[in-house]
Amino acid sequence: METAQQRFGVFSPLFDSEPGYLELLHLDGSKSNLAVSRVIECGRLSSDPFLDIGRMLDEANWRPHLVAAVALSVLGYNRVAFTKLWSAFDAGSWVTPQLAAVAYLRDPDFSDRARGRVQARCAVDASRLIQRSPVERHVDFGPAGVRERSAKATSALIYLLNLFGQLDWLTTELASPDLASLMSEDRDKASLVAEHWLGSLKTILKSLVKTA
Repeated sequence: METAQQRFGVFSPLFDSEPGYLELLHLDGSKSNLAVSRVIECGRLSSDPFLDIGRMLDEANWRPHLVAAVALSVLGYNRVAFTKLWSAFDAGSWVTPQLAAVAYLRDPDFSDRARGRVQARCAVDASRLIQRSPVERHVDFGPAGVRERSAKATSALIYLLNLFGQLDWLTTELASPDLASLMSEDRDKASLVAEHWLGSLKTILKSLVKTA
């Protein structure tokens, strides 16, 4: 079995000691600033941290997705890494709101990518899901069916797209009964998750810049 070091490279300390990945999930605990700072410090240990970020995003488990997303919020845009981020998003990662928030911050093609997904109702690529037993699926992906994952992803994207101001195409989509029906199945209130997490991340990053 691979060790955390082998799987996650320079970011492995986030998975075997505190403060770790769990502090990044809500970004509202007293250790959140330390955890984000730790992600930044780990990234500085590599001449090419995007390789380890890509490996984390290739995982089925949502936990490395979270660390990878925070790392990308600091490091900025890398085409290969963001292709992998969107793949994790499309696979129904439990942290789709957090992945979407980082894409909004750093992906210059966010608006177009998000539009295509909203118009497709964030269809989930279930290939990662079906390769696992029900127990493994619950641990790696969290509790939800495919439609609920689509609803969660769609709600997060719509919140973030609204930050651009009124978009005519989005106004038209929001009038569609099928979209309203889908969003009603977002039991995790992904728009609120995206709003809170994005705001907290921006605040933490600003505070770290001031203290650097």
